[in-house]
Amino acid sequence: YRSQAAMQSGSLACRRLCAIGLVEAVAGAAGAAAAVSLSDGVLFLAARRRSGVGLLGPAMPLPEVIARSRLVIGSGLVSRALFSMDLIAVKFLAPGPTAAGLYAAAQNLCLIPWLGFANSAGLVAQAIAVDRRHHGGRSGVPLATGYLRTALLAAGLTIAVIPVTPAIATLLLGSRYANAAPVAAVLLVASALRMMALAGRAISGGLGESTVYSLGLTTLACVGVAGFVHRAPEIAARFAARGIEPMVAYAIVTASLALATALGCLAAGTVMARVAFPWIALVRTVLACAVAAAIGWILPWTGVGVFPRLAAVATVFAALATLLGDRSLIGGVGALVRHVAVGRPAPTNSTAP
Repeated sequence: YRSQAAMQSGSLACRRLCAIGLVEAVAGAAGAAAAVSLSDGVLFLAARRRSGVGLLGPAMPLPEVIARSRLVIGSGLVSRALFSMDLIAVKFLAPGPTAAGLYAAAQNLCLIPWLGFANSAGLVAQAIAVDRRHHGGRSGVPLATGYLRTALLAAGLTIAVIPVTPAIATLLLGSRYANAAPVAAVLLVASALRMMALAGRAISGGLGESTVYSLGLTTLACVGVAGFVHRAPEIAARFAARGIEPMVAYAIVTASLALATALGCLAAGTVMARVAFPWIALVRTVLACAVAAAIGWILPWTGVGVFPRLAAVATVFAALATLLGDRSLIGGVGALVRHVAVGRPAPTNSTAP
């Protein structure tokens, strides 16, 4: 777990440094894109050295490789399509080049909470797979439940910062992108739902992909394409006629698709892991989110005052989540963190060491 996290962190740091260096060297957007490939090359070399697997020498026959990985690869590709088709739809369906730029700007405002949570999915799936292989799945239930509670906390905090979105957009992007704020607000809801979908996918992925699950994701992706093609432009035209930013329509379709994906992935994860969804934790998170969002709405600070405003929202949310749950939510997250940190099954009850 530590080596994988270190390699991912190093790759992200390399990507940022290469992007800054290449863009400052007047390479422009091409330099920023090249930074992605360079960082992936660094990640490949680090993983190659850490794993000790040689590029030449004995290898599993290709048909067996495909047989073992086809569901994982297929589900991964479909999931990526589900999470990325909205910007492509805006590019091809929305009129004018500025629409895609505005939508992309709104997406960038949602990257920080999403990336902070998305990197945990691979580790959790790996932990569940290792536990199933070596310990018979004894800690699968508390681990899956703890991760679902973690996803609820991350999603709740993401939604709680929506009232601060206009100030964040103005601070980070400038007044030119003020119209990106309502789009980003809807996309933050979509990001929160995608966190829940990712939690369900990590649990089901750790237990083993299934053909039914992959076919369900593929069907959902086809429905998403149809939704963008047939509904998003129509809704955008109605919004434009009413003086509402048209790109909000595409964000709403994205959030609807994210809701359907979350329901499907959570259903698959909970059924495969034989765990109950933490409904009580959901209610507590909703209450904490509502109060924290109200605090963010009341505080008027803009400019650099956005940072203490965000800190206030996060503090209120964490405090209420702890108080309403008698520390059960934070305890679930702590058990999950300890499990991943030490690489052994989490305690199955509160009295275990």
